[in-house]
Amino acid sequence: MRDHSAEDLAFLEDLSHEGEEIALAAPEFGGVTEVLVASIRQWPFANDEDRGLPYLGLDATGEGEVANLRKGAALAFADQLVAHAEQIRRLAAALEGAPS
Repeated sequence: MRDHSAEDLAFLEDLSHEGEEIALAAPEFGGVTEVLVASIRQWPFANDEDRGLPYLGLDATGEGEVANLRKGAALAFADQLVAHAEQIRRLAAALEGAPS
């Protein structure tokens, strides 16, 4: 359990929890860049319609969190990622004869 007593929180609603981040290392000219950074997050004392339930936080661009996905939406997005990967494989296969 994390001890929040040393944090300077103005309101209990400011308290949040975040799990380990995962990211896809995508090739970039001269290196790699992390894209599709995701982690499980929660604002346990948030006073909103989700009542502080955990969600999948997604940073698709490196600019910060762009989506808060609940379980159904997160699984649907994962299915879209699999379909996208299959399309990338199809495009890569079309490069046959090109230098590797």
